[in-house]
Amino acid sequence: MKLVVFTDVDCGYCRKFHSEIGQYNGLGITVNYVAFPRSGIESESFNKIVGAWCSKDAKNILTEQKKGSEPIIEQCEDHPVRKHFNLGQRIGITGTPAIVTSDGRLLPGYLPADELLLRIEGSE
Repeated sequence: MKLVVFTDVDCGYCRKFHSEIGQYNGLGITVNYVAFPRSGIESESFNKIVGAWCSKDAKNILTEQKKGSEPIIEQCEDHPVRKHFNLGQRIGITGTPAIVTSDGRLLPGYLPADELLLRIEGSE
């Protein structure tokens, strides 16, 4: 099953979720991140996540940011972060992580892998 997760590099529960990504994957859950810097456009969080998206090694830079490190970040004009943020606002995202299931349900907040699987399977 595939999920979309709105995430912020400076969000503690997003960091926890990301650190457990192997557990989610192990249960057959594929996670696709969408950037949602809670502080808004042009904030420090926005600039950090833009830097990750612009990097040649975006996945690892995002992981390092979520571990709390400050890797050298690149900037570019063709990133999706502004569009991601605007989408989140349009659908009512107010916090992170915000999990959207393949059937369009919104599950706000962090959920451990086993609990998330139960919530998803319990409503099918």
